[in-house]
Amino acid sequence: MYTVSIDDFEQILKDDELPINEMVLMSAILSEVKEFSKTFIPNCNDLVDKASEHSITYNRLTEGDKLFLNGIMSMPLFICYGSNCLLN
Repeated sequence: MYTVSIDDFEQILKDDELPINEMVLMSAILSEVKEFSKTFIPNCNDLVDKASEHSITYNRLTEGDKLFLNGIMSMPLFICYGSNCLLN
């Protein structure tokens, strides 16, 4: 099973210019999760589950904010490496 590092995911969010308020929340959540796990399985709820289990910041959010951030944490990720990659 393919995993993504939490640091790489955070960089993807920064590169995609996630709005500052959401980026601050995501950075706090990811930092708390990283204390227990450095990677997650993309394209499923693995990161959401880890946030729920390990992040105080996440667990203090309203249900509406959680739903919004859940969408970010479970968004489809397609990562391409090497010379055959069509993405620049």
